[in-house]
Amino acid sequence: MEFPVPIRCYTCNLPLAGKWLTFLELVKTFRKEEGRPEDSEIQYLTTETKVTAEGRALNQLGLTRECCRVKLFTHAGV
Repeated sequence: MEFPVPIRCYTCNLPLAGKWLTFLELVKTFRKEEGRPEDSEIQYLTTETKVTAEGRALNQLGLTRECCRVKLFTHAGV
């Protein structure tokens, strides 16, 4: 069972639900560009990591506030 995405950020009230499917598609695209499988686990940051596929997707969607990024990135469907 997949949990629904929060409609708005609880902290700043920015709409999030409409960005969920686009976020998933962008992550798949960026993972392909990096040579990672679409269903690979989240890549943790190291000293050699620049920006992960997930981070690039959040940047492209314009989610710059930490509160919004956390709510979308930690959603159960990632």
